[in-house]
Amino acid sequence: MRSRLALFCLVALCSAPVFAQNGELGLWVAASQVGDTRDDEANLAFDNGLGFGISLNQYWGNISFELGATALTQEEEISADTIDDIEIGDLDLIPITAMLQLHFLRNSAFSPYIGAGAAYILADDLSSGELIELGPIEIEDEFTWALQAGVNINLSRSLAIGLDAKYISYTPGAAPAENRDDEIDLDLNPLIFSAGVKFRW
Repeated sequence: MRSRLALFCLVALCSAPVFAQNGELGLWVAASQVGDTRDDEANLAFDNGLGFGISLNQYWGNISFELGATALTQEEEISADTIDDIEIGDLDLIPITAMLQLHFLRNSAFSPYIGAGAAYILADDLSSGELIELGPIEIEDEFTWALQAGVNINLSRSLAIGLDAKYISYTPGAAPAENRDDEIDLDLNPLIFSAGVKFRW
C-alpha cells in the first residue's frame, strides 16, 4: 500500500501547477459503501469504509475540472452456510477521479454542483492469517466512469465547506495469486460520501 499512497501524493503534487489561477484545494474525510458479491454458496460482504482525500479544482465560470484521490480502508469477511465466517483482510482502495463539474448559484452561500468523468481505482491484495493456503487474493485495478453531486457552503471568497457524493462503477476480477482460474467478479461499485474544507485562490 505504501507505493500507492506515494502515487496518491504524487498525483496531487504534479497537478498543483495546473491550478495556478482561480483554483481550489480540497481536504476531505470520507466514508464509503460497497456492494456485496453473492453466489450459490457464499456471500462476500464488506463493512463501511473510512478514509481521507485531496482534490484540486480549476474553474472557468460555472464549469470546473476536478482532479482528486481518496484512500479508503474497509474490513471484509466471507460467509457461507457450510462454513464459519472467514476473515480475509482489509480492502484498501484508492480511487483517482477526473471530473467535469457544472456549478449552480456559484456566488450564493449554498452552491450545488453535479459532475461526471473518469476514474482509475487502485486496489491492494487481500491477505490474512486465514488465507495461508490460498495466498493473497489479487484484485484488479480498473479504469472506469464516475458520477458526482455535491454542494459548496461558501464561508468567504477564499474558504468553503464541501459536501460531496460520488458513485464509481467498479466490478474487478479477484483471484488467488497462484490460481487465476478461480477468478470471480466483485460487485463493489463504491459510493463515497465526503465532507471537507476548500481553500480558494
